[in-house]
Amino acid sequence: MIIKAQSLSGASHEVQLPAKIQVIFYSMYGHIYQMAEAVAVGAREGGGEVSLWQVPELVPDEILEKSGAAVARAAFDHVPVGKPTQLAEADAIIFGTPTRFGNMAAQMWNFLDQTGGCRRAVHWSARWGALLRALHRSTAVTRPRSSVSI
Repeated sequence: MIIKAQSLSGASHEVQLPAKIQVIFYSMYGHIYQMAEAVAVGAREGGGEVSLWQVPELVPDEILEKSGAAVARAAFDHVPVGKPTQLAEADAIIFGTPTRFGNMAAQMWNFLDQTGGCRRAVHWSARWGALLRALHRSTAVTRPRSSVSI
């Protein structure tokens, strides 16, 4: 897959992108799934061999039912659950996660925590990578303003 890129100096050049791309996401209500699916479609149109995976859910089924997430998750229950070991097969990895208090969701942390052996066996620095995320305004942590009078 070849894309045309432009550097900050304005110089144009072509970049050969990797062929095997894994899009791995966590989505509770489907928003990140929609973003991941759009990224996968774009990568396929660019000539990439793309696979779409979700990380395992950690929230108990009864909580998903009560929150309405179980119904929303039905829209992407056809997407297989990925395994950390499969990351070694990718030329590029795109992670998708919502944010929780400024961090990625616990489900994605859990998945990435299991990649220790894979990271040691495969040099990730030789891989392309990207992150897509959604930030909900109500989860942003802000500092209170202070005023100083002299």
